[in-house]
Amino acid sequence: MLILCELIELLERIEARKETLSIVTATLLTNMHGKRLTGAVLRNHFNGARTKAAKEMPKLAKAIRAFSFYDLRAKAAGDTSED
Repeated sequence: MLILCELIELLERIEARKETLSIVTATLLTNMHGKRLTGAVLRNHFNGARTKAAKEMPKLAKAIRAFSFYDLRAKAAGDTSED
């Protein structure tokens, strides 16, 4: 239940932030100019954050560098289709 409340709070904060900008897209994630964040931009930000985290936590650096996100939509579609 706590995670759901945190998600709702996050979505409300995003919505409030978007109301203060001249938003040109209906997508959830936007930059400071109100344009949608592309996959490449998100990847670049994630890689930077991962590199910084690895430098700040040397004991966990190997595990941090090994972590990544994957798009599981294709796998999920395959898992639900009938054989």
